Amino acid sequence: MGRVPLPGGLADAVGFSAWPSSFLGFAFFLAVLTCWVVSAGRVPAMLRFTVWAGILGSIAYMVAIGVGLVRGGDACKYCLASHSGNFAFLACMEVGMRSARSGGRGTGSVGGRFVTRALAAAITVFIAATGTLGYYEHAKVSREAAASESARKEAERAMLAQAAQQAAVNAQQPSPAETWNFGPQGFTGRYREGPEQAVARIVIFSDYQCHQCKRIENEARAVRARFPETVSISHKHFPWCADCNKTLGGKTLHANACWAARAAETAALLKGGDGFWQMHRWLFDRGGGFTQQELNDGLSALGYDPAVFVPVMMGEGTLRPVLQDVDEAQALGISGTPMVFINGIELKGWEAPRALERTVEAVIKSGAAAATSVSDRPVLAREKYIADWRDEAVRPEAAGAARHEIRNDSAHVEVVVFGDFLEPNTAKLDAQLRDWADKPVVSGARGGGGKPIRYVFRHYPGDKACNPRLPRTFFEHGCLAARAAEAAFVLGGAEAYWRMHAWLMSNQQNFGPEAVRRGAAAVGLDPDAVMVAMERPEVQGAITEDVTSATALGVGQIPCVYVNGKFVKRWSREGDNIMERIIAEASIR
Repeated sequence: MGRVPLPGGLADAVGFSAWPSSFLGFAFFLAVLTCWVVSAGRVPAMLRFTVWAGILGSIAYMVAIGVGLVRGGDACKYCLASHSGNFAFLACMEVGMRSARSGGRGTGSVGGRFVTRALAAAITVFIAATGTLGYYEHAKVSREAAASESARKEAERAMLAQAAQQAAVNAQQPSPAETWNFGPQGFTGRYREGPEQAVARIVIFSDYQCHQCKRIENEARAVRARFPETVSISHKHFPWCADCNKTLGGKTLHANACWAARAAETAALLKGGDGFWQMHRWLFDRGGGFTQQELNDGLSALGYDPAVFVPVMMGEGTLRPVLQDVDEAQALGISGTPMVFINGIELKGWEAPRALERTVEAVIKSGAAAATSVSDRPVLAREKYIADWRDEAVRPEAAGAARHEIRNDSAHVEVVVFGDFLEPNTAKLDAQLRDWADKPVVSGARGGGGKPIRYVFRHYPGDKACNPRLPRTFFEHGCLAARAAEAAFVLGGAEAYWRMHAWLMSNQQNFGPEAVRRGAAAVGLDPDAVMVAMERPEVQGAITEDVTSATALGVGQIPCVYVNGKFVKRWSREGDNIMERIIAEASIR
């Protein structure tokens, strides 16, 4: 219920397909407030009717939020606050009207002239707010669409080059440092829809509870329907559930995703490929979620005996293929679902309108010959992470008005980190970068020598006390640590800041006000002076400036890293220091 779908013609006119319900609510509440103000605090009948209509909408959303919580989702605190405010306004209005009647002052109604004026003002404000929000939504969607389309075109060019020249296939081979056995059938799923030899061979890593995966699934079905003789599709699992996905660090986004994947594999064990695709479609059509009763009803409708199906689903035979797919996805450097490949090349920019369909059309029109998946060899994670950074657009505003940097005059590489002093990965990365800022990187991704770096650190505390856009607080004293660092800067300049910076990164455990005092003493500052300086406006202002810049950039993770203005999706993994290789490549570009 977060967005209201727009009719096709209107969607084409405004440039996006759905209107955020938060925009509708904001314009509505602003119009009601305007009506109230213009009516001088009195209650026209039409205002009372409008408020009651809004209450019905709030009730519907509160019910939806409650259902989401029952199903294991998260509560939107801002939504709860706004709808609670709506109920509070209704209470004030009704109590005020009753008080007016009991005091002999009438109902608070106003004459026709005031009603007309209030109504006109409310409508004007509603239209103006809607238009303004629509303008910014259109601009946002346009930027995202342009970025997705650019990535899609790049993937399309790679596919067409592959079709035109076999040498392009060889260029996709993984480096000797990292290989993966895709099996005798090559890069494809266990079950395939379409011909074994196909012009366009689509492989999709999905989660049955992922909304965007469902969208790509629908696009893939439409493509298969259009090109049944030239397109094949296969599916691989990447459930966002820690029950079967060890790569998530114990965090679960979709509680039923593992059981959904295992249900599809169970259907395959009992009925082969046809059973898999039948269950696959049933799962996607219902969003991947089901209760035991819903599963039993669905199994009966699909021709299974639940008493047979469920024990098989709970056995190791259905878990093993899911784990294999997760391992393969990790080897390919997956960062989100869906992850789409055509002929072994990742389709970046799948978010663009009809991206999958248009790319398949281009491959078919190129005259590429049909082939099996044996020759498809996607780039593995070691090279993909570098390519992901290389393909990013430059964001010069990433550094912005940086206050804290370790600068080397010979540096060719600028690394900007938005981070939290109390976040372990930020500390790990920070230690490397502070070390590299004063000396060259020894090795490089292409064998070239490295160069010194300019290291910029910017605040993005995982603490709602100074970063209110976060969904929740991740590090209770993140703002306190940031203020301590800024206070050190106020008292002793850059040298004092970096001493406090290093101390904070090294003393994350049991952090609190007393730890700030210990840190101040450890770096040669007066603890009392630091505590006083932490309350100065410029200290909070510096943190707010960084958080605002991070929000404008769309920062959504800690740490968030930019190298020469390009976002780094992944900077480290076990056995591979990706950051070092990115810096080495950036130094010779």
